[in-house]
Amino acid sequence: MPIQIHMLSLGALQTNCFIVGDTDAGEAIVIDPSAEAEKILGVVEQQGYTVREILITHGHFDHVLAAGPVKEATGASLRIHAADAPMLGQAQAIAGMYGLPSPPAACHDSFINPGDVFEVGNIKLETVYTPGHSP
Repeated sequence: MPIQIHMLSLGALQTNCFIVGDTDAGEAIVIDPSAEAEKILGVVEQQGYTVREILITHGHFDHVLAAGPVKEATGASLRIHAADAPMLGQAQAIAGMYGLPSPPAACHDSFINPGDVFEVGNIKLETVYTPGHSP
């Protein structure tokens, strides 16, 4: 199970986005599609990945601005913790306050719960609830 982790620092705030892939299975999870969807999708295409999940660690605008375009391009499920879900709809307005571009908003498909395990190929990622920076 070769695991490959791509870290991209994206957008005006250089927020980290991670693409975790199983190179044998050709599958990946995108974590925090922060901005610049074209760069995220470029790595996905270059690696030949099929994106199975898009996970949002928290709802602050700088972690979600590319979620809509990445979801649309990949058809992957978008998941976020229930307490942060309302922030998805506010991200574009908040980005605009800072003069930052904002693609169309994303809608979540379901929630992330503590202890959930997300699988991509043979990789398993378990969620841990760590409130404090956001709800």
